[in-house]
Amino acid sequence: MNKGFTIIELMVAMLIFAVAMLGLVSGAIQVKKISLNNMLRNEAVRIAADTFENARNVVDVNSLDNTGDCTGGCDPAGNDNCTVTKYIRNGDVKFGKIVEVTGSDLKKVEVNVCWDFFGDIKEHTAVSYIRN
Repeated sequence: MNKGFTIIELMVAMLIFAVAMLGLVSGAIQVKKISLNNMLRNEAVRIAADTFENARNVVDVNSLDNTGDCTGGCDPAGNDNCTVTKYIRNGDVKFGKIVEVTGSDLKKVEVNVCWDFFGDIKEHTAVSYIRN
């Protein structure tokens, strides 16, 4: 009686191991993609918060309104007046940014930040009220 594995048993074990490893690699890629999306969303929130901070320090809040420059909606590949470039994960990422100011005494400042995530445009919208 031989003690050991036949070539068939070894091939079946290698196949099972390969399928398990493919599942792990697929899961790792998915985790990395989710992590990148969260990082980009956090940066979009930071861009909106910086815009609100700037609006609170500006004498004329209406000067922040760039909806006339950014026709066609939020576009991360739009013109320079409507984009913000940030350095993330060893590369530059462009975010589209639209600021809309409405109201007279109490100004409503709405900031829409968008980014391209593997061909899918994601958006973050934030609203703040600022008294002149």
